[in-house]
Amino acid sequence: MRFIVLFMCVSAMQLTAAVYSQEVKVTLSVKDASFESVIRLLEANTEYTFLYEDRHIAEIGGLNLNFRDTDIKVVLDKCLQGTNLSYRLMNNHTIVIQRGVAVDTTKQKAPQKMSVSGVVKDVKGEVLPGVTIRIKNTQLGFVTDIDGKFKFDFPKQDTVILIFSFVGYKTQEFQVQNDKPITIVLKEDVGHCRHNPDHPDGTDPCKADQCRYPY
Repeated sequence: MRFIVLFMCVSAMQLTAAVYSQEVKVTLSVKDASFESVIRLLEANTEYTFLYEDRHIAEIGGLNLNFRDTDIKVVLDKCLQGTNLSYRLMNNHTIVIQRGVAVDTTKQKAPQKMSVSGVVKDVKGEVLPGVTIRIKNTQLGFVTDIDGKFKFDFPKQDTVILIFSFVGYKTQEFQVQNDKPITIVLKEDVGHCRHNPDHPDGTDPCKADQCRYPY
């Protein structure tokens, strides 16, 4: 036989809630309870309203809970443990029960970002505009401006390696260590773009207008 046992609190309420810095703490003790009955108790004694589909929570039962001045999220985690359901705490005092990973939107933080800036030059010190910069193992790419400079933000990663490439120059990799401006010096790729009299257009493999080397 299913039954619910509630211990009496000093306030003579079966369930109490206190809000401290957006944390709702509850005192709750039930035995062999359904999740729906727990939701009803939480709704009756907190400012939260629950949104869910009946079919999602219908089979969650046999809950034995004993909490005192405990964050409501801990109670929900216990109730949903071992299920394919999660919850979202919204800023409008609504808790959404859904399928997926639990998300507390009241405390979500914006993703941390990294900032990288610098300039790309050749060995003579001349700036190189239009250099392609790609973050290794990602699809993120950028290009140096007319002054050979670059500055961009991207999601923080443990290891960040930048790949610099430009026609007629050797591709170069650089591992970012901090947010200080960096200077990249690209070396000309003699083997990549040199005169080749046997080639139809006289160069190998780039076109004549791209060749940086004399005949």
